[in-house]
Amino acid sequence: PPTGSVALDSFQPTPPGDVFTGVPGPFIGGHLVFRAGMTLDHADQPLVRTMDGAKSAVVSHQTFLHTGVSMAFADRALVSLMMPVAVSQCGDDPEVGKVRLRSPKGAEAGDLRLGLRFRVAGGERDPAQLAVGFYLHVPTGAAHSYVSDQAVRLQPQLSFGGRGSSLVWGLTLGGDIRGNGNPSAMTGGFGAGA
Repeated sequence: PPTGSVALDSFQPTPPGDVFTGVPGPFIGGHLVFRAGMTLDHADQPLVRTMDGAKSAVVSHQTFLHTGVSMAFADRALVSLMMPVAVSQCGDDPEVGKVRLRSPKGAEAGDLRLGLRFRVAGGERDPAQLAVGFYLHVPTGAAHSYVSDQAVRLQPQLSFGGRGSSLVWGLTLGGDIRGNGNPSAMTGGFGAGA
């Protein structure tokens, strides 16, 4: 892929209304329930080049505002939409050989994320539940800006979780499949709260 055509924002917040901010659970939460929310995240030195012990940042920092909405249906399905915007980002414009890498400057919209989750086992208040989810990233961000893959990206997920009298937990396993030659990855997370 062309230089800069990679979404560096590795933090993918859960849809509004989820119990945990970083770990999607199997929870849906009602019928025709609309939720909206915003999450701010910051990455320090997400892309740095090191040569002979000297560091130069292609991207020295990125701050993203993730704005999202979700809608629950029949306490079994959750549809969501999330739009990330890099509200602040910069770098050192480092040279690699005779080529100067252009660092991002200023605000840029990222790739729109569409989500769909189905709870396939358990009820909303049960101690053990299972859901399958799919997130599709649509290439809406600017090229060469380190906020967009410039290709479709798919994130399938399998979520386990449950609620007790005073405990809630969630475990998610999945993948991050990139369609432009950028590295794909396995993903996972666990959360618990009292």
